[in-house]
Amino acid sequence: MRRVLLVTYDFPPVGGSGVQRISKFAKYLPRFGWQPIVLTSRRGRMGPQDRTLLADLGEPEIHRTIAPDPYRWLASLGRRLSDRPASHPRGLHGNRLGPWHPAAWLVPDGKLPWLPFGVHWALKHRARACDAVVSTVPTPTAAILGSLISRAWRVPHIIDYRDPWTGGFYLPRRFSLLQHLEAAWERRILTGAAAACVVPGVLESLPDVDTPIRLIHNGYDETDFDEVTPTRADGDFVIAHVGILWRERDLAPLIGACGLLRDQLPEVAARLHFIQIGRIDRHVATQIQQLGATVRASAHPSVSHREAIGRMLAADLLYLPTSHDHVPGKTYEYLRSDTPILALGGRHSHLAKLLDETGGGLVVNHSDQQAIAHLIAGSVNGARPFPPVNQARLTQFSREAAARALASLLDDVGRAR
Repeated sequence: MRRVLLVTYDFPPVGGSGVQRISKFAKYLPRFGWQPIVLTSRRGRMGPQDRTLLADLGEPEIHRTIAPDPYRWLASLGRRLSDRPASHPRGLHGNRLGPWHPAAWLVPDGKLPWLPFGVHWALKHRARACDAVVSTVPTPTAAILGSLISRAWRVPHIIDYRDPWTGGFYLPRRFSLLQHLEAAWERRILTGAAAACVVPGVLESLPDVDTPIRLIHNGYDETDFDEVTPTRADGDFVIAHVGILWRERDLAPLIGACGLLRDQLPEVAARLHFIQIGRIDRHVATQIQQLGATVRASAHPSVSHREAIGRMLAADLLYLPTSHDHVPGKTYEYLRSDTPILALGGRHSHLAKLLDETGGGLVVNHSDQQAIAHLIAGSVNGARPFPPVNQARLTQFSREAAARALASLLDDVGRAR
């Protein structure tokens, strides 16, 4: 069996949505002729741990190296990094660090000190070089490290984009000179890669280069739904959001819609319970208090991935705010849960196209509070305003199918050498 090195800064037992894609690649690639070897950081990032994710992988070969984190040093000095979900300590849409913050001067990101330790590991293991290297973005440092390792080993390099690099929402705002440096660095790394794969919404942000690009969706893992007990929250009709929630993807549309229901259909508003599962920033914490003045609202800290699935299955309606034409990774698990999805975004967005194909939810403009209220009221009253999931079309978005697509790309670049 051929071997592929997966270069990723975060990997289980680190929890959160950011590790799902790469860990599922590691789980399913052996079925398609590729044995994964994982190179990751020893310390991991700030944030919760979920050891169930590691248990799901069996016994993969994992190498963890030293990875100094300047962002952690800045936080220890009292920098304002704590008001952000821990999976994005560098800042988020609408709440990003400014160009004068010390973190903004770390290009491409604060994981850059990982490079010498990763390169040292690769040189030490050159005799056992893999047949290909796949690096995942975020973080951009992983892509740079993957490029350096592929050159040292003289094997193909594939960049897996689950979010954009240049101007990524998880990075600080930068001065123009540093923006140009960041863009030039990405162009060089992408040009030198044998191929890249992207999720919907990322292709438009990439430099215009000749590197082959392939679309590989995120997805759901059928085994994550095995023997899961739905965790029912109190309330007659539960609207749930599972995952990180912050300023750019917040509760403002839902607050407005519930206000309309309170005034126009108080009997509907009285039956609602909104529940947030996962990390939030202070902005959203305040909004949950505001929403609680209209309907019942509660927030719960991060839970294991399996419990998160149970929350999706138990809800009556799933809330899915989006921004910047991004398809959140949890969308596919939302769909597999077969719970109706109330999504917020553009009618011609990538998310809207996905839901048009699979069914299972509707996309409403963020500002259309009346439409949001109408869909909630219809659901509460049993009108079933959301289309059912097309199960036959949903299967193409499994994590196993994604791994098959990546294995096919690895096969292609191997033949092209």
